[in-house]
Amino acid sequence: PPPVVDTGPPPPDIAVLFRRDLSAIEDRANGRVAWIVDFTQTYRRRALRVGDIYQDGWRIARIAPQSVELRRRREVRTVDTFALPVIEP
Repeated sequence: PPPVVDTGPPPPDIAVLFRRDLSAIEDRANGRVAWIVDFTQTYRRRALRVGDIYQDGWRIARIAPQSVELRRRREVRTVDTFALPVIEP
């Protein structure tokens, strides 16, 4: 039989991580800003605008009043900011 390669656990769902880190969506005159918790920053928050990188290569593609679209290469994820988290049994 072919050798079994353990690739480890799958990566965490970026939508779950983003929803966990998101603290606010702010409407500004020059466009929306998504504020996330970031303990590496001075005020423990970081502002993300369209075009900014969130993490692991995921870029902010669109910020709507109740959702944020993330893109990485050909992958696209729309994060509903008010959706309840999915709890696996």
